[in-house]
Amino acid sequence: HLRTGAALLLAGILLAGCDQSSSDAKHIKVGVINGAEQDVAEVAKKVAKEKYGLDVELVGFSGSLLPND
Repeated sequence: HLRTGAALLLAGILLAGCDQSSSDAKHIKVGVINGAEQDVAEVAKKVAKEKYGLDVELVGFSGSLLPND
């Protein structure tokens, strides 16, 4: 499950970066729910940096705080 989650997160990171201007193309913010999802996101962040040269900033959310609120 960890590999699947990391792969999905990495795909999301890469897709999120496709529509950015060239100056911000290497820096991406990703919202994650604190806990196990954040652990998976940390792995994906490391892979994104090492393999694709992306700087991923993870923004954690607790269970009571929703990203769109």
